[in-house]
Amino acid sequence: DKVIVVFTLFLLRHFCTLCLILYLKLYGIPNLIILYYTILYHIIRTPNDWYNFCREVSEDIVINNSEKIGGVGITVEIDESKFGKKKYNRGKR
Repeated sequence: DKVIVVFTLFLLRHFCTLCLILYLKLYGIPNLIILYYTILYHIIRTPNDWYNFCREVSEDIVINNSEKIGGVGITVEIDESKFGKKKYNRGKR
């Protein structure tokens, strides 16, 4: 429980910064401009630190809340192009 409280306080303290950096990133602002913003406003963590933090949190959520797909009577289709090697527009081999 102590870890959750510390984690929550950390998020609340830096929530505005995190939201702004993610907002800029989602709207396609180049990383260099976001980096200049963080330097200009003396934000200690770099945008990459925030991106990595968000990726790790998202990864934990997916891993902890994952469920099996499919089941009895349910067909799961897998697109082979997602798992095959790149063909560079040469068609099937």
